[in-house]
Amino acid sequence: MSGCICKKIPRKAAMVSDLFTKADYDNGTAATPPMGWSSWNCFRGNIDEKCILEIADAMVASGLKDAGYVYLNMDDCWMASERDERGRLVGEAFRFHHDMGITIAKINERGLKAGLYTSNGTLTCEDLPSSLGREQLDAYTFARWGAEYFKYDFCHNIPISTIAPKVIRIEIGRDGEAPLYTFEALDMRLQGLAKLMKDREPTIGYYVTGLDRNAGAIDLGTLNIPEDGDYYITVTFKKRRIPHDSHAYLATEINGDIVGGMQAFCRNNHGVPRRLQMPVRLRAGDNSFRFFNPVRSRADSAMLQYINMAYMLKWATRKVAEETGKPEKPICFSICEWGANKPYLWGAKAGNLWRTTGDIFPKWHRIDELYNATIDLYPYCSKGHWNDPDMLEVGNGELTEVQNRSHFSLWCMMAAPLILGNDLRKFVVDGRKDENNPVLRIVTNPTMIAIDQDAVCKQAKRVFKGRGLDIIARPLTNGWAVCAYNRSQNKAQNYEFDVNTLAGDEYMQFVKKDSYRATDVWEQNVFETAGVLSGSLPPMGVAVFVIE
Repeated sequence: MSGCICKKIPRKAAMVSDLFTKADYDNGTAATPPMGWSSWNCFRGNIDEKCILEIADAMVASGLKDAGYVYLNMDDCWMASERDERGRLVGEAFRFHHDMGITIAKINERGLKAGLYTSNGTLTCEDLPSSLGREQLDAYTFARWGAEYFKYDFCHNIPISTIAPKVIRIEIGRDGEAPLYTFEALDMRLQGLAKLMKDREPTIGYYVTGLDRNAGAIDLGTLNIPEDGDYYITVTFKKRRIPHDSHAYLATEINGDIVGGMQAFCRNNHGVPRRLQMPVRLRAGDNSFRFFNPVRSRADSAMLQYINMAYMLKWATRKVAEETGKPEKPICFSICEWGANKPYLWGAKAGNLWRTTGDIFPKWHRIDELYNATIDLYPYCSKGHWNDPDMLEVGNGELTEVQNRSHFSLWCMMAAPLILGNDLRKFVVDGRKDENNPVLRIVTNPTMIAIDQDAVCKQAKRVFKGRGLDIIARPLTNGWAVCAYNRSQNKAQNYEFDVNTLAGDEYMQFVKKDSYRATDVWEQNVFETAGVLSGSLPPMGVAVFVIE
């Protein structure tokens, strides 16, 4: 998230009513936590193509790309203040005077992947055009440009209505062809409180109501689809004549999973039927279809809005690949919802990573707050789905070398995305890597990166909490990582921890031995131990060990 959000934070959220989708989101990206760079923490809104390409060059020259940092993400303010004549987002004319697809191609030429940003609201955090209600168009635009990362913020968000439209007709078919199936209200199988009503207007005939707040549903049963491919669902509906129905929502469930929804805006009093339409990917053979409004809480709304965009991104990358004949470029989907609606409960259903907190800034008390808010969310982390305590501030502000090292270590232990936010041009001198830059040495520490990227895909768990001292640990493919962290900001502390106490912890899968090989990651010291790790930590300091 970017910019001041004081007036944009939603009221306290309720829990999600249910997880309305069975399968976790899978787009083939983020098998390990994404690594890259984002423009916001360093440049805020002052980005242009020249700056972005200089950062791209620095990522290559400094060795960051070779270390795994491959995403170059343009945060808020890359876009113009107005969409073009076809309603599409475009780059800011003076700063990104080329088509954004050209800028992205230049990033790709350097062996990097480009990322873009908008918000899940009426405007971005900096009050520029965003994607709420334009999900399909914007997803397709990003895919056409070749973007491979997308951060979706939550500023100016408008919750989905708990009200459903009054459904007159549902059609399913191919683009430009006659519908394969047409269901009038009289043909629909109704569930729950859904009921058939006769309209006074004979041109409308019958419609279905009672689909609000997960109380009722339309079930079309199982329909045979002739071949795999992209189809469209069109819903004809009647305007509801109640004051609060300026918009209504209808979710689409296919084969037991919600794949998105359609939002109806009804801002005038004309009684003529309206239409909603959404693209869907259907498999050959039998497919089941249900339609209802599942929203009962603020959290339901957030979850479904992100699920909708996630589905559109997958649809868009597939469509562009089919149109161009080129390999599909899936888009890593970053949910930037600030933790307001407990996204760790539903994030795996909607994206690849989700913010667990509000914004980071380069002050130690804030970094510690974000760590503390995220460390206990370890059960929700899995391959392709990551808790995100926000971008790294390593190298920013007045953070000391101890603080930079601790910040990076804690994020790696938590299997967090490693998205740098400093000015990478400082890592390069005369076109070459600055071997003596202490920040560069920290963020390219190969052992810490290997911990973050470990294929076991388990976030660290807090296994000891003392007075100002935390011990956190995580299983690795070959061994375990243990980190001692002094949370005190003004006094040094001693620590002593016996790794044998991890035995019996199902999450750790720890196997006791008579002796262990221990590597002190930062001191580059290897030693044998019967299990005890001990030492002294400066204020805000860490010690990280790999145990084998």
